[in-house]
Amino acid sequence: MKQLILSFILILTCCIGKYPCAYGESIELTAGAFKGAEPFYTSQERNGKIKISGMNVEIINAFVRKAPEFQIKLQSQMLPVPRLFKYLQDNTVQVVFGVAKNTEREKIYQYSDIPLYPVKFSFIVRADDKEVHHISTFEEMKRSGGTVLGVRGSNAINLFEKKTNHLSIPTEVVPTIEQNFKKMFAGRGRYFVFNNYSLIDGAKQFGFYDRIIMIPLVLKEGYHWLVFSKAVPQEVVQKANAVLHELQESGELRKIYERYGNLQ
Repeated sequence: MKQLILSFILILTCCIGKYPCAYGESIELTAGAFKGAEPFYTSQERNGKIKISGMNVEIINAFVRKAPEFQIKLQSQMLPVPRLFKYLQDNTVQVVFGVAKNTEREKIYQYSDIPLYPVKFSFIVRADDKEVHHISTFEEMKRSGGTVLGVRGSNAINLFEKKTNHLSIPTEVVPTIEQNFKKMFAGRGRYFVFNNYSLIDGAKQFGFYDRIIMIPLVLKEGYHWLVFSKAVPQEVVQKANAVLHELQESGELRKIYERYGNLQ
């Protein structure tokens, strides 16, 4: 009898919380969004209310359509990277879609077992600068001449300088994506390096989409993942992994990220 009572208490404790037991209850998770991370997360004000959209939000919507038992509430305010990671660590936020992986983060958070999408640090040039359309090595870039531009706050230029330190290719950090495009088209920079999604989104947003080429050379390739706080039970993480596998196998993930990450 005592064991039966203890089992009942355990089940009741589980079921009144935000996580499920084994009876098909809904799984309630609060999700966070990164500030200044277009097109992964984009915010717009409509009728006095902030609406968050973007590539990761499309993935969230596809995820919930596939598994309606997940009730994912996206916070209405996008947060700077350090604050969002703090919220994830203290379980104010339980899940974030679209996070790069590194050793330190793996110690603090739980990662999905497959990535959401690939990410490339790519270079774009002007479509009329045909001399450099073929560039596929840093040595070729050095011989062709020109400055590499990057966005302030991104680590793209730091990565580039570490990888090409022996070549002494000139670089310049510029405050915004729009200013980088304007500088390149004014002839004060030959290459613009950033993640492929933000390059394409910026080109569309600021009217340069039909005037650029993405060259074969890639600075770095990686992935963005689905990440959970350590407080989220393994059972929930495993359920989410199963959903991601379904989205991957059906081609739904690819359909979303290729629309944002490829020059058509």
